[in-house]
Amino acid sequence: MFGHDALSNRISFNLLNAEFRTFRAGTEAAWDYEGDVYTITESATPLVATITDPQGNAVDWDSTDGTLANAVSNAINDLAPENYYRIAGFTDATITNTSITDPNQKDCSEENREAGAKSGDCGDCLSGFTADATGLCVADVADETETNWLLYGGVAIALILSMGMMK
Repeated sequence: MFGHDALSNRISFNLLNAEFRTFRAGTEAAWDYEGDVYTITESATPLVATITDPQGNAVDWDSTDGTLANAVSNAINDLAPENYYRIAGFTDATITNTSITDPNQKDCSEENREAGAKSGDCGDCLSGFTADATGLCVADVADETETNWLLYGGVAIALILSMGMMK
């Protein structure tokens, strides 16, 4: 439908290899994962993905259907499930590179705090702000007393009206 051939010959290939595609794929590393990671990058050779293990050994994976996405898929499918990988450096629009930054990273300036040493951590309150009892940074308020001219004006009008009624 709409240019997609649902009955292509790839369906039998995908069904016959479903076990490998389902159970033998590596796990994409989260942005904050710090263990051993395999890196999948675009090779200088067209339609080839290079997978590099944590020790720096590299292996190229060719595409079986003429797309770079297929080469990446082949590389991922070769990894055992306990292996973590990141996809990096691809310019092909069909391949999404693995994010290495916190997608829910806090904006410290919105919390009126300085940026912390680690990504996602916030430091002390900004200048002009002080932490309250709950730990939120609130603006410092000057201890100036402001004259309430509305109150004085109301009292003066009431006095003038009452003096006018006494006559």
